Amino acid sequence: MKYRAADVQPARDYGFFGPDSVSWRVWGHIGSTLMGFSRSVTMEQLDLGLAAATAGTGKIINNPRGRAANTLQYFYTVIAGDSAAATVSSATLVRIHLRFGQGVEPLSGLRYDANSPRSQMWILLCAWHSRLVCYEQFGPGKLSEEDENRYWAECAVFSELQTVDSAAVPRNRAEVELYFQQKRGHAAVSEVSRNAMHHMVDFREIAPPVPRYLLPLEWLLAGVGRAAVISSLPGWARKLGGFRQPRIVGSLATGLCRFLFRRLEKKPAAKLRVIGSIAPTAARVMAPVLFKVPAEREVVLTPGEAFAHYGIDPPAELRAQLSPQEGWTIAPFPPPDGPAGHTPRSEAGPQGLTGVDDGPG
Repeated sequence: MKYRAADVQPARDYGFFGPDSVSWRVWGHIGSTLMGFSRSVTMEQLDLGLAAATAGTGKIINNPRGRAANTLQYFYTVIAGDSAAATVSSATLVRIHLRFGQGVEPLSGLRYDANSPRSQMWILLCAWHSRLVCYEQFGPGKLSEEDENRYWAECAVFSELQTVDSAAVPRNRAEVELYFQQKRGHAAVSEVSRNAMHHMVDFREIAPPVPRYLLPLEWLLAGVGRAAVISSLPGWARKLGGFRQPRIVGSLATGLCRFLFRRLEKKPAAKLRVIGSIAPTAARVMAPVLFKVPAEREVVLTPGEAFAHYGIDPPAELRAQLSPQEGWTIAPFPPPDGPAGHTPRSEAGPQGLTGVDDGPG
């Protein structure tokens, strides 16, 4: 698919972040998109409950491309989509997790719930921390202290689209590091989750089919990507996951990725083609951001304003109201009047979730 600035439809508004946000800068980097995705879903498997939830759907093995597309679609809809699409996606994911994200973890015998604030905090911080780590490792480098604090403040805004208490979200690097140190003491793997971790770092599982003559190139690039992602994991996570890799391999892979990504960053259309080959809807959501197309209404809303305007209950309230049997029902689309002064598109929008899946958790 070709991506051209002239063909990009503007978003209805800037959603919850906007062009001046640090999150758009970090999440919009190709290294954060590709490597950050792989790292985050790999880290998620260190929570046995979430590992059981994802294994229960079978999509990691049976439909890895579809699961990757839906996960990227959700996160980038909330990060870069308009307020209508973001709130719909949030409510939809709560319902999906109610239906498919609960059960008993077989190794411990404990119940798990992908909608629980504890599980949602792990998903949230794995995603946001992984994007920042990969932005630093494969992109421009570390943010200034001021920008990093803004980044984590924006993470707290994102948390309002989940069942997390936003007041509990870390607000700086020290607090984030403390969270992961505490989580490390509870991290564990099963045979299933360790296999899933190795599956998550194999980019061939989510790449589109290629002609036979390109298979050697695919094998090479996937190997480089795998080595680079493994090098970005903390040592304790590599050990739990059973990843053994010489440091020099990770350094070489990182250098090659930085070289490739530096060139892609100069070409928005090429970036979108890469993203679109894995997650077409995520690419459409990101197109106005990467081409710097102004929104129809150049305003940034808060999640609270959006939930109130569209008549959608916040995630924690929705979770309390619904039973697991009701979880399969897709959340209602926003009312036809749209946010103050303009009319939404006729459907849920190209930025809304397109099908029932196990979501990012």
